[in-house]
Order: sequence, then C-alpha cells, then structure tokens
Amino acid sequence: RSVVAQGLISSVLFIFWIFSRLDVITERVQKSVGDAVWFTLAMLFGLGIGIAIGVESDPEFVFAGVFLGLSLGLALFDGAVALAFFAQLLFLRPWELVQAGDLLLSLPQIGFLACIGHMCLRLAEEKNLFGFWNRSALLLVLYGVWCYATTFTAWNSVESKAVFSGTLTKSIFLYFMMLNTLRTPKEVQLILGTFTLTFLGVALISIAQTLGVAFARGELVRLEGIGAFANSNDAAALMVLATPIAVVGVLRSNVSMLWRAVSAVSVAMYGVAIILSQSRGAMLSLMLGMSLFGVLRLKNPKRALIFLGLLAALAMGGLSLVSRDSGDLEESSASRRTFVEAGIRMGLANPLVGVGIGGFEENFTSYARGMVYEWGNRTAHNSWVLAFSETGFLGLILFSGLLLSGILAAYRIFPYFPEFLPAYSAYCIAIFFLSHTYWLYPYFMLALIGVAERSKDFGRTLAFDIAKR
Repeated sequence: RSVVAQGLISSVLFIFWIFSRLDVITERVQKSVGDAVWFTLAMLFGLGIGIAIGVESDPEFVFAGVFLGLSLGLALFDGAVALAFFAQLLFLRPWELVQAGDLLLSLPQIGFLACIGHMCLRLAEEKNLFGFWNRSALLLVLYGVWCYATTFTAWNSVESKAVFSGTLTKSIFLYFMMLNTLRTPKEVQLILGTFTLTFLGVALISIAQTLGVAFARGELVRLEGIGAFANSNDAAALMVLATPIAVVGVLRSNVSMLWRAVSAVSVAMYGVAIILSQSRGAMLSLMLGMSLFGVLRLKNPKRALIFLGLLAALAMGGLSLVSRDSGDLEESSASRRTFVEAGIRMGLANPLVGVGIGGFEENFTSYARGMVYEWGNRTAHNSWVLAFSETGFLGLILFSGLLLSGILAAYRIFPYFPEFLPAYSAYCIAIFFLSHTYWLYPYFMLALIGVAERSKDFGRTLAFDIAKR
C-alpha cells in the first residue's frame, strides 16, 4: 500500500509542479529554441529513467518510478522544481520502501547535482561569485566549522567525521542551494506547496497503516509512520511544522478554491496524525505556535481571546485522547529525564568541545545515572541538550543563535509570509523533546525563511488580513 501511495504522491506533485511553473516553462520554451530542445530532451531522459527505475525495483513501483523520472526531467529544466524534487526525495525516501535498484538509489545524487547546477547557473547570470549571505548563513557556517572541529577530539574521530558528513554537511549544502537558487515569492510558494502535499501524503499513509494495525490487534496503537518518519514522535513534529503552513493556505485570499480545499484537508489529516501519535509535546508546541499566530494577526483583543480559548479547548481535547498507559507514560518520562541528565553531564564534563558530534550514544553509559526503559539508538531526546553534550557551550550558543535568527527573520516578514513564524516557532518548541539537532528540516525551513525575507518586497501581493475573514 505504501508503494502505491508513493506513486500517487509523486504523480500529484508532478502535476502541481507543472501547473505552478507553466508560465515560466512556456515563456522559456517560446523564447529560446535551445530551451525548447533542452526541455524535450530532459523530459524524455526523465521518462526513460523512470521506466528503468520501475523495472529494476519492483513491478508495483512502475507507476511511482515513471512520475519520479518525469519529475527528474522537469527538475533538470527548472531550478525551483529541482529543489522541490530534491526535498520530496529527502522527505519520502522511496528507496526505503522497496527493493531499490541502483537507479533509484542514485536519484538523490542526481537531484543534488541538478540543484548545484541550477544554483551555479543562477549565480553566473547574476554575476555573483560568492552567492547570497545573511546572518543565519554566517551562523550556520560558524556552527558547521565548530562541529567539524569537535570531530578531532571525539571518541572515534573517523566515525565522528562520518556522522558529520552524513548529517550536518547535507543540511548546510541544502541551505545554501535554496538560499542561492530561489528568488521570488512564487518559488517560495512552490516549495511550501510541495511541503504541504508531501506531508499530506505521509499523514494519509501513516493514518491508514495505524488504523490497519489497530484493527488487526483489536486495540488502539500509536502512529505507524513510514520511512524516515517511522517514529511517531518524529512524524508528529513534522506535522506540527506543516500545520501552520496549511492553515495559512486556507486563509489566503489570492489562492484557488482547490488549493484552499487541499489545505483544509491537510490541516485535518495533520491533526488526526498528531492525535494518533499521542505526542504531548507535539500538541503543546502546535498550540503555542498557533497562539502566537492568532495574537499577532488578530489585533482585536476580544477576537484574540476567543481564538486562544478555542485553541486551548482543542489542545485539551487532543490531550484527553492520549490513551497511553499511565505506567508507560511514567517510564517514558523517567527514561527521557535520564537521557537529558546524561547529556547535561557530558556537556559539563566537556564544556569546550563536548564529546564530539555523534558521540552521545557511545558515551551514554558513562554518564547515565537513572533507569532506562528505551532501547535502540541512544540520544538526548532534546535538540539543545544534544548540541551541548556533543559540541560544548560554544556549539550550544551557535545552535541556539541560529534557530533564534530564523524566528526573528520570520517575525520580520510576518505581514507578508505569516506561515513561517508559527510553523518555525512551533517546531523549535517540539524539538525540545526530540534530537533534531543535525536533521535537515530546521535548516530547510531556515533557508526558506531567508529566501522569503529576501523577496519580501514582492510579497505584498501575498499579504492578507485575517481579521476581516
């Protein structure tokens, strides 16, 4: 079922990208014979790759493979689609759901190269040798340099460098590719639309899987995610990030009724997924993020109070549906305290460089003092504690400053792009309970906020007055 759903998501996204960029594609093709030839060749190449992916991976994956290939062809032609396609691959990770062949496994690398190529072409057109920089970019580079420095003092320098290159390095590259490829509010909306549709698909698949397992067992179970979001808490955090974006999609006055309907369905499905995840942290963070949105947009105190009251009621209703056993909740809380306290001890014992990026799990038993009821990957369950334990005080300061710079930038562009502040703020609250220090998603949104801030002079056409609605 997940394979079929992947095909549906890929086909919907391809259609969305075609219609979103139709004016740009048409203009380029009509103006230049070279662009017309390149578009044709790129689409034919993508179609061939897609068919080959379906044939070598899984017979059920042919439909998904074809649309992934067509999307690749479109990505080779258009820079904004290249980033959207690359983001789709990072979010859905289709190679984790089927017996992946070499071509499917190579899609991320091809998508990455396409993004690099488009970025270089755009910078060359603008005669910009060093690219675009802002405060967040500088902080990210400093944070990346410091994290790399910690690998030399880590418990295993080679392994620590591998963790660094496999996590934060990718986030830094994605950040600068987005910041230096995207330019206009329409391109920002393309990525936001991709995000909304992708996580609508993830939510629907996860809900269906969860209900199927619950029906088979005869009891309610926590959210059963897919791929990178198999963990219910990780899936819930990404739903928290996506919900304010979809809410603004419903409220915008300059979008089609179809997109409002898609956004409304997305909000509902994200909410169901969060409830099924039974994540108290996700519910709390979403309520706080949307409260910030309501207070800033509803200038009338009475309306703001009514809005906050409704949010509080929804949050209480959601929390009342958390049906986890009290013993399970107590064990989970006690275990998380043990992880957090161990991380703090690591940082205090190694205040300069921490235990090195990726070193928490290896050093956990030396610093743990309480009971541990969770097995598998040992991590801090708190993004700030993980930064402190693995990179010391300076790493914690740089990480905190980086996320704060994103929140401040989102606040500055709130009148033009009101979705970013509640989404990013809510996510930053949610990762107090998760180890997303090096994950792609905070840096993905940070880059998008940077692009939106750069293009805010054009964003006046996107503004709306929620108080009138």
